[in-house]
Amino acid sequence: MKKSTLINKFESKLDAALEALYDARDVVDETGEIDTEELNTTIESIEEQIADASESVRELIDSIVE
Repeated sequence: MKKSTLINKFESKLDAALEALYDARDVVDETGEIDTEELNTTIESIEEQIADASESVRELIDSIVE
């Protein structure tokens, strides 16, 4: 598999995971009964962690796949 194909597939799965996270947040938000400020802060933290980890994985793919 080509490196670019592998990276695109990887990023597609990450996008799907983030979308699921946003959907979960929206379910909580739609109740209208729960303050979502802390939830939003947590989600932002998860987003940053995913971005950092995905960069590490891209670098690993770069070093392994030619």
